[in-house]
Amino acid sequence: MNLYCRNTIFRRFFGTAVIRMILAAVIIGTAAFQTSYATKTDDPTTVIEQFNAKLLEAMKGGKEAGYTGRYRILEPVIREVFAFNLIVRISSGNYWLSLSNEQRQRLTGLYRQWSTAVYAQRYDSFNGQYFKLISPAHPLDSKVTIDTQMIKKNGDTVSFCYKLINIKGQWKIVDIHVKGISQLATTRAQFISVLRRDGFDGLEKLLLEKIKTSQAVNH
Repeated sequence: MNLYCRNTIFRRFFGTAVIRMILAAVIIGTAAFQTSYATKTDDPTTVIEQFNAKLLEAMKGGKEAGYTGRYRILEPVIREVFAFNLIVRISSGNYWLSLSNEQRQRLTGLYRQWSTAVYAQRYDSFNGQYFKLISPAHPLDSKVTIDTQMIKKNGDTVSFCYKLINIKGQWKIVDIHVKGISQLATTRAQFISVLRRDGFDGLEKLLLEKIKTSQAVNH
């Protein structure tokens, strides 16, 4: 596939702004991912189904499991199904190039902890909700979009549009659109702003504060 066709496909899949981030990161090179969770990630639909199953498990654990219990349920699957290395690299923009390997690992680890903390905080109770895949996975080259709804007991729905990319044979979530808003683009805007103003130390401090805030809400 020539470069023009590949770029056109990427733009249709992710949107022009996000594709610029992804292409920049791919040019730099994609780091290898560790496999620490026994889940099937070579099928994109299965990735989302297993992630949703763990969200439901955490929700059913509710207050009895507590924040710590829900975090333990979610941490292994979140670590495995999200492309955190790529997400943080894209979100850091050109500042990524000036970071040491230790800083990159530190930043990626903190962002993963914060992401898990947010899910453990928000998915804290169960009242008959269930997840439904709206669109089956139709991989476009190494990319796929999967639309999902969380349907509440009263019939209200919350829609999630997952963007996955195939990295070395494993499908990973690289972005989620909620109400048309890209979480990847939002994260990038925040990261770039803090890195520009306060550097790595400022962003590290911000992520640590976010983690503590999520923990405090549940105690």
